[in-house]
Amino acid sequence: MFEGDDIKDAPLSSPDADALDALVEAGFETDGLGERAERLHALLGRLGGSQITPDESLTDLTMLRIQRAQQPQPEASLDEFDKDALDALVLAGFDPAKVSAALRSRARRHRALSDLVGSGGPPASADLTERTLAKIDVEAAQEAIPIGRARRRVRIGDLVSIAALILVGASLILPIMGALRAQRFQNVCQSNMMATAMGMSGYAIDNQDSLPMITAGFGAKPWWSVGDPESSNSAHLYHLARSEYVTLEDLACAGNRRAPTQIPSDESRDWRQLDEVSYAYRVMGGPSHPGWQLGSRIVVISDRSPVVLKSARGYAIDPSENSPNHDGLGQQVLLSDGSAMWLTTPEAPGGDNIWLPSQIEHIIDAIRDRHSFDRLSGREAPASKDDSFVGP
Repeated sequence: MFEGDDIKDAPLSSPDADALDALVEAGFETDGLGERAERLHALLGRLGGSQITPDESLTDLTMLRIQRAQQPQPEASLDEFDKDALDALVLAGFDPAKVSAALRSRARRHRALSDLVGSGGPPASADLTERTLAKIDVEAAQEAIPIGRARRRVRIGDLVSIAALILVGASLILPIMGALRAQRFQNVCQSNMMATAMGMSGYAIDNQDSLPMITAGFGAKPWWSVGDPESSNSAHLYHLARSEYVTLEDLACAGNRRAPTQIPSDESRDWRQLDEVSYAYRVMGGPSHPGWQLGSRIVVISDRSPVVLKSARGYAIDPSENSPNHDGLGQQVLLSDGSAMWLTTPEAPGGDNIWLPSQIEHIIDAIRDRHSFDRLSGREAPASKDDSFVGP
């Protein structure tokens, strides 16, 4: 019967179901089958006769219900707690142990799901494959199990075969999907870097080969104070979009879902918060600054720095860590000669760590423990114009 937008089944009673089975097995001959079988035979006979008058309104209603059932369902989305847990997990370098206790349980589930999508899980061993195929052979020989009153039969071996196909298909498809997703993000970033290189060239032509810089120095706040153009290093890069040498979409990485793609108003001079910034820009503090010129190999832009993200939140840092924009696989960088490249470590072509100023690198090298440095303060500056040091 109809109830709202749902159609509910009205099953036959057990005596009627038995009578229907008997009628089918007798080839719809009612002799000796009793009164219930005769009534069922008469009812079924009406379905093919002329006694039923077509109802156009019922036909229209049925078609509307079919169309409604075929409409796409709304896309699923994360609730606010899961969004916060995912953000915290990214900032913690995908280590759930470093996420706050309130979000740690959800962060562990995010990490488990990420591992499944990214790697497809551990590959099935040869022994597992052999045992699965052997199980299929054994079960295929077993007697079929009847399902339902219609006497349809499905073999257990068929079910095992389907499960085996799903297992093998998942082990092949999931790693491919993860690799394609990672490659797509890298391609988007490479395209962004090339567009930004063109914008930098235009800016340099108009400004005596200099890089974008809107203030002579930083204020009392750390240079990762995004949203405060007087202190924020990101405001220099934002100026390139405000001056229309690039678009804000060119400065938005596909791996950062919080990155805006349009300048919200004419008064905007910086991103609103640290999480919106996709790319780190060469820290423009210190006594000298590199120019935009041929032959120079200084990193001026890269995917956002995990060292800055953790330092700004008071977490311990790992200078050898890759950017969270690409799940820790590496980072795209733009050099001051206009070329772009993919780095699988934070070291620039000359061996310079792009997350740290050279004076801190020397301290770490001196004590020979690259994990012993606690965090940045946000007031560091490059040691020279040849020092590749980006943030935030």
